[in-house]
Amino acid sequence: MADYQFNAPVRSDFGKGFARRARAAGSVPSVIYSKGETPLHIMLPMHEVTQAVRLPNALFEVEVEGSKYNALVKHVQRDFVTRQIEHVDLLEVDSKQIVTVAVELKVEGETKPGSKAVVSVKTVEVHTPAGSIPRNVILDIDGSDIGAHFKIADIKFPDGVVSAVDDSRIIVAVKELAKKKETQIDVAGGGSDADAGASDAA
Repeated sequence: MADYQFNAPVRSDFGKGFARRARAAGSVPSVIYSKGETPLHIMLPMHEVTQAVRLPNALFEVEVEGSKYNALVKHVQRDFVTRQIEHVDLLEVDSKQIVTVAVELKVEGETKPGSKAVVSVKTVEVHTPAGSIPRNVILDIDGSDIGAHFKIADIKFPDGVVSAVDDSRIIVAVKELAKKKETQIDVAGGGSDADAGASDAA
């Protein structure tokens, strides 16, 4: 099921001037690329697309003149200064088609007291059906102790999803917490300033 649905008109004009006017009117020039087909030039609504591209691996359903296309975001071009979206490239996919994408690694659980988990990656590349891309994959480290290591193979992958990288790669290591240094106060040589003042007065 698509994450976002759009009804997009075909783009009939081209050039920087037209693109600038389109963006000022609230539209984003876009292209749908399909294997073996001529690229389809369309216009998408600026506000909705800006929200949609924030979701990693969002699946778009775009209706163009009665035909529907499922597509993933291939590339987003932004203004260097304002970061406004200037152009979006979409890649048509079948919902059952296997695609390779990076998904968030979610580490769950607590290590034993005196230890901490050092995570070396934020995302993991996976092979997954385009119509059911997971938002994240989960690694359970609960109860692990110093010296424990976790690999790609330890991740819980949803049905139909497999790793696209070496299963033996270490992604989390459990290490000892750094011990806090104790601050020592040198009190040698006598008392407080008040004591010294009292001694001088005497």
